Amino acid sequence: MENDARRCASWLLRSFETGDRICVWAPNVPEWVVLQYGAALAGVVLVTANPAFKPSELEFVLRQSRSSALFHLANFRGVDTGAVAREIENTALRRFDFDGWLDQIRSMPATPLPEIDPGHTAQIQYTSGITGRPKGALLHHRGLVTNASYVAARAGLEGSVLLSPMPLFHTAGSVMSVLGCMTSRATLVLPLFFDPPTVLQAIEATKAEIVFGVPTMLFARIDAMKTAPRVSPRELKDVAEDFRKKLYQLSRISKVELLGVQDERVWLELDTRKLAAVGVHVNSLIKDLQGQNVVLPSGNINANGTRLLLETSGDFPNVRAIETLLTRVGTTDSLVRLADLVTVRRDSVSPKVKPIYFNGRPAIVLSVVMQPDQDVTQLGRKLRAASSDYERRLPIGYAIDLATYQADQVSASVNSALSSVAQTFSVVAVLVVLFLGLRAGTVAAMIVPFAVMFSLIGMRALGIALE
Repeated sequence: MENDARRCASWLLRSFETGDRICVWAPNVPEWVVLQYGAALAGVVLVTANPAFKPSELEFVLRQSRSSALFHLANFRGVDTGAVAREIENTALRRFDFDGWLDQIRSMPATPLPEIDPGHTAQIQYTSGITGRPKGALLHHRGLVTNASYVAARAGLEGSVLLSPMPLFHTAGSVMSVLGCMTSRATLVLPLFFDPPTVLQAIEATKAEIVFGVPTMLFARIDAMKTAPRVSPRELKDVAEDFRKKLYQLSRISKVELLGVQDERVWLELDTRKLAAVGVHVNSLIKDLQGQNVVLPSGNINANGTRLLLETSGDFPNVRAIETLLTRVGTTDSLVRLADLVTVRRDSVSPKVKPIYFNGRPAIVLSVVMQPDQDVTQLGRKLRAASSDYERRLPIGYAIDLATYQADQVSASVNSALSSVAQTFSVVAVLVVLFLGLRAGTVAAMIVPFAVMFSLIGMRALGIALE
């Protein structure tokens, strides 16, 4: 990036002077960032324009900012931006298409660059112009870097991976995201534009730790997660089994059962017309499959008392191995791949066997069985903590919820029982004091709590659990 920026600055100084203004009218592309750094090193003022600007709005920005050049893409989201730029181009405004531009500047030699005053203007950023004409704001180098460093520190960007779908023409894109990552040595993932499904996929693929955006972007991502493609039964089973291994590491757990797991099968979808066209019979195809998928004993080796069994294995380790199986065509010696005749896929059994749904979505239930003589409320707290920790590391699309939580039921029952006992003590004490007087009544009233206390002590000594 530094080499590209310095070569870009050298390229700019061949056509522009320090203080000249150039406008960039493009979405979040790498060329935008290179031009931003190159212009800053060359002392050329970068004017940012929303790629959604209409031609009249773009002309206004170019005219008011007194830009001497326009950098743009050939096309963007179905709009021929290159044609718009060619219509605006005149003797006072030069035009540069980003197509091939980066290769052009990389072929340039880097030359000595001028010293730039941090107080000089670095960018002119224009508003979207919702309430009227777009309005420009002059931003100097020192202010941009200071703002970026403060935001990076507040967001904890240091050494992290930031995904920012914020547009580069906005200060949240070119300043907080681009310069913020530079000041904090963070990695920046920059989508071309904001698209909720794309952003969700990028978060999962890049393991982004921080995501910038405005509230409407957050709500859009949440809606996209609700409608995102659901995971396959096999992926769901793999996650459930891995989570079960984590739960077995907790104390007080006796067994964890998986409910709702669907067994898998390998399905061969036949096209009888295709088989008949090449002269392959279904019965012959089945025999070839059965003859290949076998495991036969082949003797043993006795090495100093250690007996090693040998097997001739022809079983299929995966779907790919089935697809590459060669079968004979009719009565000839010609062979053809199975994948050329049938469609091979791996899927769950059909119909599903005792499927489980939670809130309308397929699910697998992990039934946790506690060891005898343990406190279910303590185990419940550990399960909640383990579930929250594991869920944070899961890809988008997975969720861990509590279908039934016995710890709450036990706590409610215990609290109800304790409340009943307290009420009993209170009623007995009041009645005894009323009928026998304060002194004798107090002594008589203590009989009940003492009887309960000695019963509990005796139960503990005899090893009887309080259920």
